[in-house]
Formats: sequence, C-alpha cells, structure tokens
Amino acid sequence: MKNNKGFTLIELLVVVAIIGILAAVGVVAYNGYTGAAKKNAAKTIHANLIKYVAAEYSKCTIDNSDTIMKKGGTGGIECSTEDAGTGAITFVTAGEIVTHLVGDDTPLEDKNPYSTSSAAVRSSTSAGAGFVSIDATSDNLITVLTCFTDGKTGNECTATDNQLTNTISID
Repeated sequence: MKNNKGFTLIELLVVVAIIGILAAVGVVAYNGYTGAAKKNAAKTIHANLIKYVAAEYSKCTIDNSDTIMKKGGTGGIECSTEDAGTGAITFVTAGEIVTHLVGDDTPLEDKNPYSTSSAAVRSSTSAGAGFVSIDATSDNLITVLTCFTDGKTGNECTATDNQLTNTISID
C-alpha cells in the first residue's frame, strides 16, 4: 500500500491562483485608498492654513506690538512697526504674511501629498497638483487656491471641480 503525503500539482496551482486574485484585489483597493488619502491631505492642509493665518493675525488685533508666525518660538513677523522719525505706525500687510509663509523661516512644515520633496504651501496664482497656492491680491487680502488632484489627464488642476479657493482678510 502506497502512502504519498503531499499536494498534487493541480492543488498547488489552484492555491497560487487564489492568492494571485486576492493580491490583485488588494492592490487595486490600496491604490484607491492612497489616492483618496492624498486628496484629503491637500484639503486638510488648505483648511489648516486658513485657520492658522486667521488665528495668528487675530493676535495682532489683540496686541499690535505682538510677533506672529514664529517658528520654534523665534523669528516671525511684527504686527506693526513704528517709524522712528515720524512715529507713524505701519501694520503688517498680506504681502508680508505670504512672503513669510513661503520663506526659509516659515513655521509651516507640510509637504505636498503628491510630491513629498516639495513644500505644500507656495506663492503662486495658479493651481498645481497638491499645492496650496497663496497670493496677496491686495495689502489686506490673501487668496488661497488648492488643487486636490494628481493633475493627470482627466484630473487636471485647471478644472474648478478639482480646486478649493478661499480668501483671508487682513484688516
């Protein structure tokens, strides 16, 4: 009586085929998940930037001699400056805030979810995949524009369905 313990070639092929099918389904589901996560990350960075600028600038309305947007407790922007000769007080402008937010001393450390080698916030008037573009449209108005797609064909950043736009008033 012969007692062979083991699997037949057919049984092994069936198991490998089942594992292959499960892996393919998993990869497709994972790619959809990561795409949605990147889209949500761009939207979150957009919302957080608006809240951050509004909260920091509100400190100036409480105390115009304060320094806002510090990085690690240092640097930042003075809410107002006084001319030593005339005594005239000049308040921080939207342009100064934008310049600070995209400069080397920026307190923001978010990365573009579609290109993690790039900062998420940039000074620009056009949308780019995953970028939060900020622009001082006047001395007291900042426009925030975000493209929350990968920018590939069918998902262009020029489509308004793929953009968020808000303004922040600096009064």
